[in-house]
Amino acid sequence: LHLRHVKVLHDGLIELKANNVWAIEVFEDLAKATGYDIQYHCNVNYKVTAHLAGYDPLYIIDEFTYQNGLLAIKEQNTFQIFSYSESNASDKKFIYIYSPRAADIKLLDKYIRNFSLTAKITGYEEINAYIITGTIAEIEEAVKTLRIIDSRPKQVSIELLIVEYQHGK
Repeated sequence: LHLRHVKVLHDGLIELKANNVWAIEVFEDLAKATGYDIQYHCNVNYKVTAHLAGYDPLYIIDEFTYQNGLLAIKEQNTFQIFSYSESNASDKKFIYIYSPRAADIKLLDKYIRNFSLTAKITGYEEINAYIITGTIAEIEEAVKTLRIIDSRPKQVSIELLIVEYQHGK
């Protein structure tokens, strides 16, 4: 079964569903739904499966690219898509905005200092985001590190029901 769609629902929720479809088709749907132009600097001719939902088009594009080993660099109304593994712009510097998913940057700052990253990372509390400057490889290293320390702890929910039972009733 090949399923694909990117819908913007009435309340502004963006829903991306793809099941065993070409990545380039998903990017085309994302471009139509979000109004962003998407340019590729890598191979996007492979099949993907993804299910994402959110109100922020930047989050949807960023998360979809990250899940597929890609990096989306936003420049005005355009996203430049790069592959970490086949980056042909190795010396060129880019600017990437990282918005934390699970924590604010005050908390992340305590941990990010423990890593020696080659990209320049500047935190802005007012917008709860990091501006990362570097090559594709340097940005990849920084994003992977930030995503590791910016993950929600695993949680378990336990429900308990106590019942008194008397035989015959």
